[in-house]
Amino acid sequence: MMIALFLLAVILIVLYEGLPLFKNKLWRELGALGMLIGLAAFLGIADMWGMPTPVHWLEQLLGPIGQTIFK
Repeated sequence: MMIALFLLAVILIVLYEGLPLFKNKLWRELGALGMLIGLAAFLGIADMWGMPTPVHWLEQLLGPIGQTIFK
């Protein structure tokens, strides 16, 4: 259910941000938007499935530093 809601949010963002780019024929910006949204969607779904993502590695790497600073 969460994946369906996440994909619906991604589609709405793409429509809201991508349609003006498409209408104005800003192809490079549309391509950049597609790549960024695609990467974000992949990482979001991978996180929901429990796959290791860079976020987990950063939490393991920087977590102890953050705990000592914000104690």
